[in-house]
Amino acid sequence: MSQHILVCEPQCSGFEHAPVNAALLEAVALAFPEARITFRAEEEHSRWVREALPQGAAALGARVHWHPMAIPPRSIEGWRRVRHEFPWVRSFLAECRSAGYDACILGSVARMGLFALKQEMRRAPTPPILAVLHSELNVLAHLPRHPLRRLLCLDTILALPHPPRLHYIALGESILEGIRELRPRQARRFHALDLPYLLPEPPEEMPRPDGEPVRFGFFGSAGKGFEPFCRLAAEVTARSSGSEWWLVGFAPSQCERDLAGDRIRGVSPDPLPLAEYARRATSITYSVMVLPPHAYRLRASASFIDTLAYGKPVICLRNPYVASYFARLGDLGYLCDSLDEMRDLILRILSDFPRERYQQQCANARAASKTFSPPCLAPQLRQIIERITA
Repeated sequence: MSQHILVCEPQCSGFEHAPVNAALLEAVALAFPEARITFRAEEEHSRWVREALPQGAAALGARVHWHPMAIPPRSIEGWRRVRHEFPWVRSFLAECRSAGYDACILGSVARMGLFALKQEMRRAPTPPILAVLHSELNVLAHLPRHPLRRLLCLDTILALPHPPRLHYIALGESILEGIRELRPRQARRFHALDLPYLLPEPPEEMPRPDGEPVRFGFFGSAGKGFEPFCRLAAEVTARSSGSEWWLVGFAPSQCERDLAGDRIRGVSPDPLPLAEYARRATSITYSVMVLPPHAYRLRASASFIDTLAYGKPVICLRNPYVASYFARLGDLGYLCDSLDEMRDLILRILSDFPRERYQQQCANARAASKTFSPPCLAPQLRQIIERITA
């Protein structure tokens, strides 16, 4: 008997999250080749997801029933958001109960949506539901000090009475280990799955020509971590020649563009076209990640995966998420414990470029990126869904 699986995206709209949802859909389709699949999301987001599907998965689009839904405005926060979450939750659960789904996957759910989901799931039986929790999980390691903010945080909502058919995805084994350390009772409801990602097909890494600048890139939207990246660029270029510093992404605010000045190349207020993003990512020598280490104890990093996908070693402030993949997948670059250590490392690279190690790191990065591909994740996802539906 074929299965029927619902994938729902109530949290995200637009194009920026579409590749992750497309990768999740492809992983579901590969995990259950006999299954019927329904995808529910805001209409525009569904269009972006369809366009993000790789050519090799073109047949997947015909297997999926695309079902539009209204989602809450992203600008509303706090308790005011709760009343906006209940309508989609009730609609989602009504479909879960009436359509005969074997399992339902929420591609992401924020804390107020989870609050509504827990309340409504207590009213009547549902199929097993697997909810993906993203960056808000990090609050478990850094609880707000203000009592009201603590009352509204994900930690409080996770501790509410738990519907037995609700399960969670932590986007990486290191994240699940962190939850086990911090909240061992709640960890029983979690399953680990690496972040699903659609990998580009960059050209094979070519040896860096002698005399060409070493290019250091900041992947993604200029936000947290961009200021220390600019500071590193200033310190390194003041002491050594032969480097270029690029933004492989965009800087949405004037403050970030002012911070970049003329030292960081490629700074633009608008997201890059895909072709330009790929060209720029391919031209980078090293990716530099200077996000605060505590920010990545319980959250995944799409920028890190993008770095691997383009075959680029990373120079990174040590954090549990990235360190776990270094331990698991080999020499992917350099883990540093301070900005000073990063600066000194970069100066050594500029002084004596480690050509052989660099080429091996590039090969390791390309091989490691397959860890996040739908074909690799499909068996893991099938195992999780079979476990919760048994």
